[in-house]
Amino acid sequence: MPGQGSDVGKMQTLLNAVVFNNTKQSEQSAEVLCVGYRKVTFLVDITAAGTADDTIETQVYLQVYDGSNWFDVVDGPFASWEYDHAQVTNAPRPGSSQLREALSWEVSAPKFRLDVRSPETTATKTLTVTIKAIGVE
Repeated sequence: MPGQGSDVGKMQTLLNAVVFNNTKQSEQSAEVLCVGYRKVTFLVDITAAGTADDTIETQVYLQVYDGSNWFDVVDGPFASWEYDHAQVTNAPRPGSSQLREALSWEVSAPKFRLDVRSPETTATKTLTVTIKAIGVE
């Protein structure tokens, strides 16, 4: 059974500069408690390295816990929460190869985590991912 998790009331760093490459292609965040919060805002910061490549994708799965199993949230922006290497490389921040955005989620479970997968990254075409969460009462 998963542990108690941490409270999302203050800003929580779920993934901190995790580099997805040829050896690291998946990562799960710690579990986060969100009892008492009606919304969570995710702050996403992704940096790409290497030549732009739209075949390299990173998928982010928001998962909720029912007390015994984890379930993927498949509605709203979380139905296809993904980034491709070219999208980040060509992000609207001139010369930065960095994408920053925020997504909001109406809390629908007492506990969540993120499961991030990037199976096509390589030694030279990498993505560095930081995701934070802020709870709103």
